[in-house]
Amino acid sequence: MEDTLVKFKSEFAVMELEIQALARLAEEITQCGISEGSRKINGKYIHSHLVARLEGIMVFALTTTHD
Repeated sequence: MEDTLVKFKSEFAVMELEIQALARLAEEITQCGISEGSRKINGKYIHSHLVARLEGIMVFALTTTHD
């Protein structure tokens, strides 16, 4: 039981950091008025990058809460 709680806390901390990064990315998009298709991160346009990471968090959250 304690191992499960430790694992959950660790996964939750990772998810919290990812959400913070996504919030900063979304804030940058809104503050800078970055138009779609104008800036890339790791070869992906910033809007696509944000969507892909949000989808990853959603999948992670769903699988973590169902385990």
